[in-house]
Amino acid sequence: MKVTPLEIEKMEFKSAIFGYDKKQIRNFLNEIANDLTELIKENAQLKEKIVNLEKIQNDYQAMEKKLQSTLLIIQEFKESIQKSTEREAEQKINETKLQCNVMIKDAERKVSDLKKEIENLLAEKKRIISKIRLFLTEELAIVKNYENEPNIQSPVSINIEEENKNLL
Repeated sequence: MKVTPLEIEKMEFKSAIFGYDKKQIRNFLNEIANDLTELIKENAQLKEKIVNLEKIQNDYQAMEKKLQSTLLIIQEFKESIQKSTEREAEQKINETKLQCNVMIKDAERKVSDLKKEIENLLAEKKRIISKIRLFLTEELAIVKNYENEPNIQSPVSINIEEENKNLL
């Protein structure tokens, strides 16, 4: 049975012959009623405070769940980006390797072509030198023949004399 402060204040006791001092009992009951009133008010305030704190706690728990969910999403996103970046990097490396291989083969082909061209030019040089040597040998022989023939006029002077006659 719960006793309210009002019931304590209104409480009446029967008188007895050698009973208690009514004034003293009344004062004591008033004090108890006042204390009980304060305790009830304090209890109500504490219950209200508990409700508010539980609400705040629930809000924080909801916020914590959202943060954990957000962190999980961020972590998954980070891992996804990392994997994607690694795949792209690997793809770029492979593409670059292929391009390098193509460039190397192209360079090797060009070197081979240049070597052939150098060989052809060297062969052409030998051929030209041989022709020049032959030509010079033939011309030297002609010069020696002219040197050994004492009274032969040079063809140039004959041509000049004929030209002069034609002009006159």
